[in-house]
Amino acid sequence: SLFSPSFNPNNNNELVAACDMTVLFRSANLGLTWSVVPFQEIVGNRGSRVQFTSDPQILYALDYSLEDASNVTRPSRSVDGGTTWTRVVDPTGGESYTLFADPASTTRLLLSDYSNLYFSNNSGTSWTTKYSAATGSGLVLAGVFWDGTNIYAGTNDGLLVSNSNGSSFSN
Repeated sequence: SLFSPSFNPNNNNELVAACDMTVLFRSANLGLTWSVVPFQEIVGNRGSRVQFTSDPQILYALDYSLEDASNVTRPSRSVDGGTTWTRVVDPTGGESYTLFADPASTTRLLLSDYSNLYFSNNSGTSWTTKYSAATGSGLVLAGVFWDGTNIYAGTNDGLLVSNSNGSSFSN
């Protein structure tokens, strides 16, 4: 099955879709033909929604590569338009659930694991915990709206808002 289609806002003919069978598919002609991103670069899955930024060369996605025969999910970055991928610092210990990048920036990211929301303003070089789930049912990060210094994150605990460029969040 295919999941998480991502349309490139910088090129309306480019589309990337993740597959639950470890593949990321890319199309440069709006789906007429497809190529496969090599699994040696990034391993896709349902949550591998490619995040486009203000620079068409800088992309982010979750990588589901095996490590020591264990399933891990970590944030990754491409600086060449998705040809090659490198993992960034992972504050979740391989338990990343959802990743969102600011489409008007190349450096601002929100990442969640089962319980926490993390923010990076330096392309994933470092992260700070901005919110922890209010209940034992975990944190579901459903979507993010970036509006300059304001960030709105929709979660199962309600709307988390930052009016301080990610310095703090409140609900």
